[in-house]
Amino acid sequence: MYGTLSIRIIHGRDLWADENGTSDPYCKLKIQDYYKLKTNYIDTNLNPIWNESFEKPIKFVLEDY
Repeated sequence: MYGTLSIRIIHGRDLWADENGTSDPYCKLKIQDYYKLKTNYIDTNLNPIWNESFEKPIKFVLEDY
């Protein structure tokens, strides 16, 4: 069966600062060896709001347990 995997990266909170006291954060997500996703950078923000969505096709198998 095939479907769609929907992922939404909303925000980060209280992230670590660099030596300048700020950060340019982004979020990376790796789903096994299939997908590598990355949000945009948010300049000088320790509480970034990305609000980014990703949709990827997936194949899945239903198993009896």
